[in-house]
Amino acid sequence: MSNFGEVIRQLEDFVLAENDLYGAGRVPFEHEGETQYGYPYVRSSHRLFEEAALVCSNLIPKPVHDIRFLEVGCGLGTKCEIARQHGMHATGFDLKSEYVTLARQIFLDCTFLEANALEFDYGEFDLVYYHVPFFDDRLLFQLELRIFSHLPIGGVLLVTNFSQAFQRAMYDSDGIRTSFRSVFFDPGLELGDLQVLQKKSIFDVQSLAGLS
Repeated sequence: MSNFGEVIRQLEDFVLAENDLYGAGRVPFEHEGETQYGYPYVRSSHRLFEEAALVCSNLIPKPVHDIRFLEVGCGLGTKCEIARQHGMHATGFDLKSEYVTLARQIFLDCTFLEANALEFDYGEFDLVYYHVPFFDDRLLFQLELRIFSHLPIGGVLLVTNFSQAFQRAMYDSDGIRTSFRSVFFDPGLELGDLQVLQKKSIFDVQSLAGLS
């Protein structure tokens, strides 16, 4: 991790502790007429993220200073700032207003929004990242389908884990299923716990949704 990344991690520790936001409980939200729950901000490795984001930026067919980065469930926005420091345009959103308020105060050159991941429009972004946003695998699968249906061709999704439903739909013993190889590119990168898929072409969301 760069020296800047280490400073960011220490800042995050301090701000979360000062504002009593470590493990801040389940975050409720309404979806399809029911109350669902998202995780509060969950810590993950800044070093792995920083390395993976730089690798992913090389997959995207545009200069790094034109790449539009988005973090789903951004918490304090530390990873948005890391992406911005490497030249990307960085945006983050979170369900919890306390995180959004703090992020806006700390990282003035990033954009932060309060939003529901299952209602957000991902069409403006090239690189989308998240780390365990939901308790429910079914909701995570819905999020994956929504992101991939919105992403521009060449867009990349970088995550800690794909949902079990998505993995069943996408992969067989030989890797990506033959029927999806024209749609998705798995670069097979060694990125620790992180996984990457790139969108190659427009696809029918229902072709995946029916396999959940």
